[in-house]
Amino acid sequence: MLTSPYRVGYLLASVLLLTSMQTLAQDPTRPYGWQSGRSASVNQDMNLVLTQVVVSSDSQRALINNQWLKPGDTIAGYQVDGIGSNQVVLRSNQEQRVLKLFQPLNIKNNESQGDQE
Repeated sequence: MLTSPYRVGYLLASVLLLTSMQTLAQDPTRPYGWQSGRSASVNQDMNLVLTQVVVSSDSQRALINNQWLKPGDTIAGYQVDGIGSNQVVLRSNQEQRVLKLFQPLNIKNNESQGDQE
């Protein structure tokens, strides 16, 4: 039969082992919202980011989520329907999405108006 100090030691070791296993299961460096063991579905509502558009007389290309795409290509369950100078139209069976490269800013230059007085 185990004496009291040994029981406390085994109990303490068991508790430390169980808590360390749970700590290892939760990675503190993982990105927010990331879940392991979950496969991405084809029509997953992922964050599609348009970074660059190249339009010339003979080709149209768009950089979406670090992938160069042309009309007819697919990404995340969407087909590239059209590429404009600052936007891309994506179409799926259920919806149409428009990704814009940037939102134009309306900036008034007050200094130049003050010089005309």
